[in-house]
Formats: sequence, structure tokens, C-alpha cells
Amino acid sequence: MQLGVHLISNRESKREIKVLPQLAFDLNGSQFASQAESTPFSPDHKTDASFAVQDLDLKPYLAYIPASVPVKLMGGVLNAKLNVGFEQTDKASVKLSGDVHASDVLVHDGHNDELLAWKQLDVQLADVQPLSGQVHIAQVALDGAQLSIKRGKNGQLSLL
Repeated sequence: MQLGVHLISNRESKREIKVLPQLAFDLNGSQFASQAESTPFSPDHKTDASFAVQDLDLKPYLAYIPASVPVKLMGGVLNAKLNVGFEQTDKASVKLSGDVHASDVLVHDGHNDELLAWKQLDVQLADVQPLSGQVHIAQVALDGAQLSIKRGKNGQLSLL
């Protein structure tokens, strides 16, 4: 584990000093890394951060998904490199960009039957601004997708 926390001060003369926190660690064979550049005590609170996760096997964390979710994630591997920008001017602004890759994903329906699976899903976020409802996705690529739909005795499809 690597943790870096630099000078933080709310004194008037130190408010424009950039804080450069870092956190990196390995957990169960997955690598996590984050770093940021921030002026937390300046009027705009400008912060730019990056987060990376490599080869995160989701199986050990599936028990934390609430049982009330209508589908059940059975497994998958996540890789991501995301950039987050925050600034407080007239109103708060949050911007996300980067790449998310989910591979070997398997989802079961409420009857524990296979519903959806894919080999590789790649999403490139160009400019996502959640506070203003703006989503610009540069590219989506899906490989090896399978959707299983069954009709029940009552004629209803398993998707419903």
C-alpha cells in the first residue's frame, strides 16, 4: 500500500497551494491507484483526480449487492481508468472521462436462470457531467453478448 498526503492548510497565505494526495494498493490480486491535484481551500475548490483499477474480480463482492435487485450479478472482471474534475464556481461542476472495461460478465434473472452474458464491454466516456445531466459517450463496444429470454406458462417473457 502506498499513501501520500501533502501539505494541507486553510491559512490565507496557503490556500492556493496544490495538494497532491495519492493512494495505491493491491487487494486480492487487483491493483488500485488514485492521485489528485487539488486546492481544497481556494474559493473554487478545483480538483482533478484519476482513479485506476486493474483486474478487479467482482465475485468476492457480490454478497454486498442487495437482494432486492431484480437481477443477480454472478461474476465479471472490471478494469477502469477514470478522470474526475470538480470545480465550484457559480454552481458545482463535476466532469468524468475515461475508459471502463467489463469482461466475462454473467447475470442471472430472479429465478436464477442465465439472463445476460458478455465476453467484453468497453465504454469510453468523453464528457459525463452528472450534476447537469449531460452524458457524452465516445464509444461503446460489446463482444460476445448472449441474451436468454424464456416464455413462462402464463405467456410472460422472463425479461418482464
